[in-house]
Amino acid sequence: MSVAEPRRIVLFRHAKADWPQVTDHERPLAERGRLDAATAGSRLADTGIPFDLALCSTAVRTRETWKLAVHELAHRPKTVYEERLYEASPAS
Repeated sequence: MSVAEPRRIVLFRHAKADWPQVTDHERPLAERGRLDAATAGSRLADTGIPFDLALCSTAVRTRETWKLAVHELAHRPKTVYEERLYEASPAS
């Protein structure tokens, strides 16, 4: 990406999570979420929006979603798992 090109931020939400008896941070994807994550990755790829960096929460469901979705992308961006994203607010 050159300096003349606009920068973009793409928000990619986690897929459907399960509700087992674990802390919120440790909630895994539900079966439907595992199926939907790859589809969401394919749709992200279809946008044609190139990106070099993915910031991902450390929550289990977000890591699982990203790991399934990223396989659908032609170019795998660098991924940084950032604890501060979990429960972050717009003011953070």
